[in-house]
Amino acid sequence: HRCGEVCVSAPHPLGDGFAWWHLPPGERSFTTPVFEGWPETLDFIRKVWTEEGPFDGMLGFSQGAILVAALVALGEMKSGRALASCRCLLLCGAAVPGPFQREIADLASRADKLENGNYVALHTIGRQDDINPPEGARQVAAAVGGEIFEFDGGHDVPMDEAALEVYRSLLKR
Repeated sequence: HRCGEVCVSAPHPLGDGFAWWHLPPGERSFTTPVFEGWPETLDFIRKVWTEEGPFDGMLGFSQGAILVAALVALGEMKSGRALASCRCLLLCGAAVPGPFQREIADLASRADKLENGNYVALHTIGRQDDINPPEGARQVAAAVGGEIFEFDGGHDVPMDEAALEVYRSLLKR
C-alpha cells in the first residue's frame, strides 16, 4: 500500500509563517473565547478538501491538532459534510479549542463517537508539554475518541521506534 501527503499552510499570515486563526492579545488557543478568522479557516479547509481531496486522513500538530479537534466537535466529519471521507486522525500536542469548549464537552458526554464521523484517531501527548498542557490533550481525546500514546517528551511529534509502531498500527486499520 502506498500513501501520499498534501501539506497545507494555514490561511492567515503570522510573522514569517502562517496560523489557522489569530488570537486576541494575551490569549492562547485553549483560553480564548474567539478564533479571529475562523470562518475563513473553515472555508479554506473545505475548499482544499474538495479541490485537492478527498483525503483519507488528517494530521495536526499544536494549532493544527486544535483545528482537527474543532472540526470534529463541530460535526465537519459527519456523513454528508465536506470532510466525511476522513477515516484517520492523528492529533499531536492538542488542546481544547477555546471557542468550542462546550462542543468538546458535549462530544465527550456522548456514548456514540461515530455520530460525528467514521474515523480512527490517535492522540500523541507529551507528558512534559509546556505549550499545550497534557490535560487539555486528554480532554480532546475523551471527546474525539481513539487511542492515546503518551511519551516522555514535550511539545513535539514523537518519532522514536515506539511511536512509529503506533503510527503503523493506526494506518493499518
